[in-house]
Amino acid sequence: MRHAVRDAVPPREVEQPRMSAPSTGQTDDASAKHDAAQHRRYAAYLLALVVISIGLRFVFSFQVHGSAMFSDDYGHLKKSIYYPRGDLRMDGFEQDRQNQYTGLLYPLVVAPAQLFSDLQARHQAVFFINSLCAAAFALLACHVLVLTTGTRSWLIPLCLFASPIPILFSYYALTENLLFPLFLLIGVALLYLRDRPSSIPLWSLLVFGIVAAFLVRPAGTAAGFGAAAAIAFTFPLQRKYRLSLGGLIAFGTLGAYWTVSQIVKRTIDYSREGKYINWLQEYFSDPSDVLAVFKLALNQSWYILLGIGFWPVFFLLLRSLDGWQDKGTPAGDRRRTFFAYAAAAGLTSLAFCLMHLSINIEFKFEDAHFIYGRYNDPTALLLLVCGAIAMVRGGNFRERAQSIGTLVALGLLYGALSRVVAWDSETINQAGLYLFSNDTPWYFFSSHGAGYPIGLLVVAVAVCGFLLRGQPLVIVAVLSLLALNAHALLSGFDDAESRGARVSRALEGAAWINEHVPESECIAYDQRQRSKRAPRSIKKMYNVYLALHFAVAPRRVVAMNEPEKFHECRFVYSTADAEPAAHWREAWASKDYRVFELAPAS
Repeated sequence: MRHAVRDAVPPREVEQPRMSAPSTGQTDDASAKHDAAQHRRYAAYLLALVVISIGLRFVFSFQVHGSAMFSDDYGHLKKSIYYPRGDLRMDGFEQDRQNQYTGLLYPLVVAPAQLFSDLQARHQAVFFINSLCAAAFALLACHVLVLTTGTRSWLIPLCLFASPIPILFSYYALTENLLFPLFLLIGVALLYLRDRPSSIPLWSLLVFGIVAAFLVRPAGTAAGFGAAAAIAFTFPLQRKYRLSLGGLIAFGTLGAYWTVSQIVKRTIDYSREGKYINWLQEYFSDPSDVLAVFKLALNQSWYILLGIGFWPVFFLLLRSLDGWQDKGTPAGDRRRTFFAYAAAAGLTSLAFCLMHLSINIEFKFEDAHFIYGRYNDPTALLLLVCGAIAMVRGGNFRERAQSIGTLVALGLLYGALSRVVAWDSETINQAGLYLFSNDTPWYFFSSHGAGYPIGLLVVAVAVCGFLLRGQPLVIVAVLSLLALNAHALLSGFDDAESRGARVSRALEGAAWINEHVPESECIAYDQRQRSKRAPRSIKKMYNVYLALHFAVAPRRVVAMNEPEKFHECRFVYSTADAEPAAHWREAWASKDYRVFELAPAS
């Protein structure tokens, strides 16, 4: 009877228990809502990191009273006065190496600092703009992690936002500040283009990034060559189309850069590109030159490994030995594209560094042991992002792969330390070496003059590599990297603060000039003093006069080679021990510097 009743039920009612579509739809809706909520929380988390990082740097900027390199940085700041007006020649100035084309874009970006009349406020405006660039780099790097792993990591972004290289660069007016985020912007554009190769807006973004990079500085062309390699070897297109697009990007980058450089050459009568060509022609003429450049490249590579704290390199090595296990997935394909871009752009950037050092510094094989980190920092940060991708993938490695990788990593670490830790990290030229400042040396590393972070790093790599697996390995590595970064930031900030204070001493008369001298007046200086050591400061009087342009703008600063020509300006900035002419009247004085006002000729 029960069966008869069941059989008598209409077919539609019998099928009701099997109707799972509404249930599945509800599950999908709930999953979509959960993903959206997770996305909002993650976006809020990254936004909080951005605000905190910019806020902290702005607070610390009150303690830094000058761009502490006191060289190229004030050359860029001088250009920020004149480039916005279209005055590339900076007419009226003696032609020197600071007038040559070293990039157009960065002086335009920091030009808003001229809106402030107070010198400290101007410096803080520059530091704030640099902080925005550093935060943009970290944010774009986090986006690369999501695109290449399919995972939202809450731990690894801390390492990117706390990386000492972009943070310390914030307190120096150098073009690298703008180059860091542009390299990542091009990488993000490539990752989206890989999935949508017919998107005109994405191609426009890629071209914008490539052009902007070489407008920042000549070495920015490395980003264009990196993009060409990524397109030619990893894009999901037919081979002939991939190679054609890659070749077009590479030659287009080179042609566009050459065109801009020739336009600038005709404007300012200077060309660095001719030196590059001559160097390439002479490079293979002497075998010792080839060996010297190879040795130089090896030392720059050691710096790159250590400049990012080595942990990202450790994970990248282990993951490469173990296998990525994401082949064929969208995230895995994007990772291959970004790695190809990072490798090609990084190697090309290293090549520019070697050319520049070889052209500007005369050395032989035995002298090619020096390190110039600043030109390699874009490469170091690309390697940092690649290593962060490996860290996001987790710490589950096969035992054999992890053991072999740890041994190789320790070998690389000791090789790098043997070349790098003895270097003085006084200036921003070696930003990554602040990780190993000489504060409290351990006995068994004191022969290298290295601090305690070296011992901690070696021991941590060995212990973690041989004993830890899975998530504990990642957690310990992140904590160790954050500790290294904190040590580097404290040491580097102390150096920026102390050097900035000495820079401000050399410009102490600028406050009086800005308050009492009309903006229509010009300030003269004695060109014969340019090689003299600046009193109670760093560098020479040439650097003081170079920085004076930024310090007293919009007043013109004019070099006068003969004292009788000083009558062209009413005011003269000089050292306290300068011998004044008969018609000079002291208008302001400190222990080391004086401002003279020229009395009208009788």
